[in-house]
Amino acid sequence: NAGGLAAHYTYKLPWIPQRKKGSTGVFMTQIPEDTEQLLTTYLMYARFKKENVAKSVQSELAELDKKVYVTYCSAFMYLSECYHQTLDEKDWTTAGEDELVEYSEFLCSVANDAKRI
Repeated sequence: NAGGLAAHYTYKLPWIPQRKKGSTGVFMTQIPEDTEQLLTTYLMYARFKKENVAKSVQSELAELDKKVYVTYCSAFMYLSECYHQTLDEKDWTTAGEDELVEYSEFLCSVANDAKRI
């Protein structure tokens, strides 16, 4: 509920979209950016630094790094699957006019988020 926007919506939405520039601009969420920030923070602080370990295990750490990066990319694939699953859970076209307006804002935010994922 970024900026208290939940009160703006009458109908139940999976999550509340926001606008990029206050009351104007494209509809979006911070979900992709928040995911990226959390994963990057994890990578920065939870990984072994090669210079802090014996040379005898550095090649194993390189293999582990590869797996970590695959997992990093997989997290974004999973996020895109969550978006897809959310869209599949509802028929977004069978609603009244007011409800369709709110749904269209939500769907625009999903499309804009998908471009950034």
